[in-house]
Amino acid sequence: MLARDAILDRLGHPSRHVRAAVARYVGHRGPPDAGALRALLGACERHGVAANRAALWHFVGAAPGEAEAARALRLLREAGGRDDRFALLRLLGTSAAAAFGAWGGRLDLDCPDERALHEAMARRRALAERPGPELWTTLLQLGARHGPHGPADTGPEDDAGALVAALLTRDDLPDGALLAAMDDPRLQSSWIGGHLFELAARRRLRTAVPRFAAALGGDGPHRAAIRGLGLLADARAVALLAALCPRRERAFRLDAAEALGRIQRPESESAIVRLLGAEDDDDVRAALCVALCRLFSIAGLEVVRGELTAGRSPLRVRLDGSGEPIDVGAELTVASLVVDDTLAERARRRLAAAG
Repeated sequence: MLARDAILDRLGHPSRHVRAAVARYVGHRGPPDAGALRALLGACERHGVAANRAALWHFVGAAPGEAEAARALRLLREAGGRDDRFALLRLLGTSAAAAFGAWGGRLDLDCPDERALHEAMARRRALAERPGPELWTTLLQLGARHGPHGPADTGPEDDAGALVAALLTRDDLPDGALLAAMDDPRLQSSWIGGHLFELAARRRLRTAVPRFAAALGGDGPHRAAIRGLGLLADARAVALLAALCPRRERAFRLDAAEALGRIQRPESESAIVRLLGAEDDDDVRAALCVALCRLFSIAGLEVVRGELTAGRSPLRVRLDGSGEPIDVGAELTVASLVVDDTLAERARRRLAAAG
């Protein structure tokens, strides 16, 4: 597999599709660091925000530092389209207080979309200022109050996603409290069960892996647990998903393929290739091919080329019930551009060092 820094350099690639694919790769590792943010903002300055909206989406909640937020604000002031403004405001996240100070007079609060975005960010800014234990108590109370199906009419006080996002920025929530909640059958089966798994995964709480395994083997939130294992990026997560896939239903295998494509480790690359060799469902095979492409796996891309050339995998696959079908050939083309460009750059550096 390519080194992460080498892939990160491709955020400056002339192709917007490559920039979006690399941004997705970076986003799968958790909140992007300052270097990744600087690279993407530089691409916005060179190529325009509109040509980078897909990439910016993968950096939602990045919590930029002062210097990066100032660059994003400059871009925001110059942005002409509403979609461009939305992309930059989502990037700024809870730092958007400054953005609304600079831009608020030009937001159309009579527009439902802009008003909803304004209200959501104001709510998240307010949550970010509350102590972690208080946020945690509120999240647990929501689970107890609304039962297994969640609130019938979600309002500002019921924004579990915002609570989770705020908790991710805090270091005053003990890991033991989260593990204990994941062990509570009542909470695990409630509507916030998936949020608990997401929180454990995004906090990289590897001691939670046995809880994920238990959820996959029982009546817990399977999809949230599979997605969480992908976010954990742990070698044990790879082993667990690879061991369960051959024995589980098609929907499980599709979700597992997507999760394995998020785990940027050699073990994941090897597991995907093994699963591909044993899989007989066309759509799952295609999903595994997409996963190899999204890992920018040099060896894996050759496997995908062989699959498509031989016609063993379909050219398009839908990884979830609502998203657009994914073009496997397009994923291969973009991944090949990243790999080829990176290898060419590596060769140029070697020649320069030798010369």
